[in-house]
Amino acid sequence: MSVARVRSRRILLCTAGALVLWACGESKPPVTVRLAVAEDGMYSLDRRSVPEGELQHELRSLRSAGTPVLLEIDAHPFAKHEAVGKAVKAAQDAGIDKLAFVTSPPASSLSSSAAAPGASR
Repeated sequence: MSVARVRSRRILLCTAGALVLWACGESKPPVTVRLAVAEDGMYSLDRRSVPEGELQHELRSLRSAGTPVLLEIDAHPFAKHEAVGKAVKAAQDAGIDKLAFVTSPPASSLSSSAAAPGASR
């Protein structure tokens, strides 16, 4: 197989999203870290409470390990936008590779859909 053909297959894999990191030549898969933003604006990194002033330092220490980091931000529905913005800024300043927002349906919609009248089971 020619080098050009191998490269084109790599690009196809990258654009298709399959095996994105390994197909694109990344040496290590990313470490996924969850950053929760509570309703009161408090932060927790993988369920460990982190004061706002130390958030960037904690994120930078994850990055300094040499492994790519995927930061998943899971904000409470009533968390202030400012607290979420500070988390994004801290991640950016710490050099985090990738950032994603985690969403989940409200608990009320889960229970109401299960108990909806006339719903077939």
